[in-house]
Amino acid sequence: MRTFPPRISSGRGGFTFVEVMVALAILTLMTLFVLPAFQNLLQGQREREIGRLASVIRLVRHEAILTRTPYRLTFNLDEGSYAVGKRNEAGEFAAVADVRALAPHQLPDELRLQDVMLYGNVNNRLTNQEVPIAFDPSGFMDPFLLHFQDGGEDWTFRVSFMGRSDALEGYSDEPLR
Repeated sequence: MRTFPPRISSGRGGFTFVEVMVALAILTLMTLFVLPAFQNLLQGQREREIGRLASVIRLVRHEAILTRTPYRLTFNLDEGSYAVGKRNEAGEFAAVADVRALAPHQLPDELRLQDVMLYGNVNNRLTNQEVPIAFDPSGFMDPFLLHFQDGGEDWTFRVSFMGRSDALEGYSDEPLR
C-alpha cells in the first residue's frame, strides 16, 4: 500500500490565543449572570424566604440608622405576611412602599407562621395577631424568635438585638447569643 506524505495546508489549523481568551471571557460573563438564577431555582422555598427576611431586617436596620428614624417590621400571623413601616411626622407608622425590598410581602402557602416570641418574654408566644418588631435609630431592634412550618417540619428563625439572624431546624426557644 502506498502512503502519501502529509499535506501541508495553507489555511490555519487552530485557534489563536486571543480567540481562546475572548471565548473564555464570554463563558465567564455568561456564568456570572446565569449561575445565580440557576442557584435560585435549586434553592428551596424556605431558604429563599429566610434569606429575603434576613435581607429585609438588615436593610430596615440600616435605614433606621441612616435616616435616624424609627422603623417597624410587623408580622401578620393570620395572613402569613410581613410589612415594614416608617414613623412619619405625625408619629404614626406608615407602610414603606417606595422601595421594592421593603414592600409588604406575603409568604408562600407552604410556609405557615406559627408564633413570634419576643426575647425577655419567652413564656408568651404571640399567635393569631399582628406582632410589631421595633427598629430604633441607634440600630438596636427587638430581638425575636419566629416559628414557622414548612411542609409539616418546624423551623425557628432567631434574630438578635443587633439584627444578626440564623435559622434552626425544629422548634426552639433558645435566643441567639
